[in-house]
Amino acid sequence: MDTVKQQKGSGDGGASGDGGGESSRRRSSRHRGAGGQRTPLPYRVSDHITEALVYAMVLFSPWAFGTTRSWAVWCMNGAAYALGVLLVTKWVVRWRTGYQPERWGESRSGWMPAALASLTVLLLGWCLISAINLRATFIEDERRFLFEPRFIAWLPHSYDGPASWFSFWTYLGMSSSFWAVRDWLLGKTRQERHRQEHGSGGSESEGGEDEPGEFAVRTHEAGAGSGHRVPRIPLRLRRLLWLICINGALVSLEGILQRLDGTDKLLWVLRPHFNIYAELQFGPYAYRANGAQYLNLIWPLAIGFWWTLRRTARAGGRAGGRRGGDAHVVLIPCAVITAAGPIVSTSRGAALVAAGILLGTLAIQMLANRGRWRTQLGILLAVLAGLGLGLYLGWEQLAPRLKLMLEGDTSNRREIYSNSQEMTKEFGWLGSGPGTFGSLYHLYLTDTAQRWEAWAHDDYLETQITFGKLGLIIILATMALCVCKWFVPGGIPASWVLVGSIWLALAGVLTHARVDFPLQVHSVLFLFILLCCVSFTTTRTR
Repeated sequence: MDTVKQQKGSGDGGASGDGGGESSRRRSSRHRGAGGQRTPLPYRVSDHITEALVYAMVLFSPWAFGTTRSWAVWCMNGAAYALGVLLVTKWVVRWRTGYQPERWGESRSGWMPAALASLTVLLLGWCLISAINLRATFIEDERRFLFEPRFIAWLPHSYDGPASWFSFWTYLGMSSSFWAVRDWLLGKTRQERHRQEHGSGGSESEGGEDEPGEFAVRTHEAGAGSGHRVPRIPLRLRRLLWLICINGALVSLEGILQRLDGTDKLLWVLRPHFNIYAELQFGPYAYRANGAQYLNLIWPLAIGFWWTLRRTARAGGRAGGRRGGDAHVVLIPCAVITAAGPIVSTSRGAALVAAGILLGTLAIQMLANRGRWRTQLGILLAVLAGLGLGLYLGWEQLAPRLKLMLEGDTSNRREIYSNSQEMTKEFGWLGSGPGTFGSLYHLYLTDTAQRWEAWAHDDYLETQITFGKLGLIIILATMALCVCKWFVPGGIPASWVLVGSIWLALAGVLTHARVDFPLQVHSVLFLFILLCCVSFTTTRTR
């Protein structure tokens, strides 16, 4: 007994002390990983820098004129490579020190991360081999190709070496961002580790019965069922989603104000070399559809995020209300403003996709809130407010364009698709090389009056041409894994409403990609991959 008392006294600074020893012990525990290991300083610093870089990239990508210019793409690539270096640094620290960080369900992640990593390496290898195995170099000033006699025909190859190298470096950056963000999101913060260290099991549920990685509260709302688990979003993911939603609302607001002002300068400072008229632009984007595609990725996420925060606040009772301070209500006006943007942009495809997402969002929310008519009515009014705002500000310009579309006007897309179909016949399974569509398209024009296009206005068709059928299969498989991961144990427990909202946003852009080129624009592709990463880090609750 004396030994036990001595150990207790030495652990808490003595019963009659000032608590300094206990405070020191608590501060120390916040820097420890699994098994009580102290977090190495290089690891902690790498995590902090990763967080700052991710936030900076989320903010930078739309405001840098949509990251459509070469300098902006290389800025994003540089930040992505830095994320990759930080991820490798954390791997080395784990290997050299044996440190195992506290993570959300990582021990149950199974085979899917390994499968996705293999597909990532395969896709990057495809791009790299295409760039190295050069079939030709395109000389733009002379509009001719300089063919290379020595290339391996049965391997992926490229008809424009510089374009394929640029694509490789860009996709390398995207891959680095994906895996670095995933590793960072799965890690627990000091506060979350501290909560688990002191017996709360990482949750604030009754009796502390939840597993350490579940971080859930229980709800006793009418109709929810006793003991129903409502996952509480971890701090890192919560901060990231807040930033995406607020930044998207600001982009949409700026685009709406710019359209009302009538200026033909992006952000009131830059007149683009193409799409020089104000009605063709939206916000920081020189092409209105790209700006609308970016926003269509955000506003359904904002509604799903709002629902999750609201439910956890209500389920947590008095404590949840005190901590949240009902800050989640800000997400509703954010969603309204962001949802109005695609309609105000007057992009026909984006407006129709937004209408489809709206119906899907209403279906999700009606199912999630069945039996709670006040909540259902509030959501319906919020969605109608976003639709009404968009129609009030943009219907006058959008209506004539929709009428033309119904009369058969597709803005030359039929011509582009016809020429592109001829390209698919020639480049078959291996493709022409990533990034080479614009260099090759002029060879397939059937009339001198036809315009030389840089994009196929169909991302599936363009990807099949440049990556080949095999490359397209690899890309589709990676996206399928990101979606299916939620059904497999391991990761951050997330409600079906939040994850379903993310899937709805991804599906909207993938639908739009059938008639446009959202995934050829760096900022849209980056946000798309970021949401795929969020989906891949989650798992369903039990």
